[in-house]
Amino acid sequence: MAALIEAESVKRYYSNSTWLQRLLLLRGNDIQAVDGVTLHIDPGEIVGLVGESGCGKTTLGWLLAGLVQPTEGSVSFRGRSLASIDAETRKKVQLLFQYPRESLNPRHSVGTILGYPVRKMGYTGETEITARVHSLLDVVGLPRRYTDRYSFQLSGGELQRVALARTLALEPEFIVCDEPTSAVDMNVKVQILKLLADISREKGISLLFISHDLSAVRFIADRICVMYLGKVVEQAPAGQLFERPHHPYTKALLDAIADIDPQATRRATLEGQPPSPVAPPSGCRFHPRCAYQEQVGTLCMERGPELQPLSADHHVRCFLYPENGQKVEFDQ
Repeated sequence: MAALIEAESVKRYYSNSTWLQRLLLLRGNDIQAVDGVTLHIDPGEIVGLVGESGCGKTTLGWLLAGLVQPTEGSVSFRGRSLASIDAETRKKVQLLFQYPRESLNPRHSVGTILGYPVRKMGYTGETEITARVHSLLDVVGLPRRYTDRYSFQLSGGELQRVALARTLALEPEFIVCDEPTSAVDMNVKVQILKLLADISREKGISLLFISHDLSAVRFIADRICVMYLGKVVEQAPAGQLFERPHHPYTKALLDAIADIDPQATRRATLEGQPPSPVAPPSGCRFHPRCAYQEQVGTLCMERGPELQPLSADHHVRCFLYPENGQKVEFDQ
């Protein structure tokens, strides 16, 4: 199956020059937000993207949505460069924002907000437009009477449903969901996750689901990518990743999840804060915080490992797994 959207060795750097450096035409160190990521998403697939704040998740999402252009590398949709596709095809790639209250105009009713993209899709006549708006509300589980409501009259979950309906109005094939459940309570979160999963399955829409919430990602994702300081350090099917993490960073993230069993003991293996993306560590970027660095030795400090396959669908960026297939068991 050909990938729907694909990033090939994409990098996105931001200038960190001070005003004095710019005045003197000097270049400061760049912020390496995304540094050489290769990723594909198949039609109808939901890919979760996790990692600590500042690891580059949102920037990668913006690259795949076409909101920013890569410093190096390429992003393609249906085999064509995302930067050069026509306007009609461009509608097929959309973004679901993190804070819907800030992305919805408070002076417009829900009907007006949804009516605008509906008109962009070629619907004409008020009856036809109203019918389409009603069908979108049906899809996201909101009563049709909500067409007359305004954003300040809606709860967080209802706002996210309206934002999703607006995105679906453009009939996308790929949606970047940037922390869509971060501002709602647990009950609403489950409802939104189930809604996104159902819509993806029924309409064949691919999703990139960006989140700090590992339980949410596990619930919705078919495959999970773990990012650290601009690089993907592990990717695997969701079940495999949670049952048997291979990268020390992935293990540390999972160890940090509160265990529902009060008798269980879990060893915290992640300490300190991520280094600055302006001056990342030499070698493996995770080695200053890695609980297993001594098992590899100075190699981690000298050069960075490549993302290599452990199996057909499980890849890891770590010297604990050399090419001969030898594996190091994590302490339990």
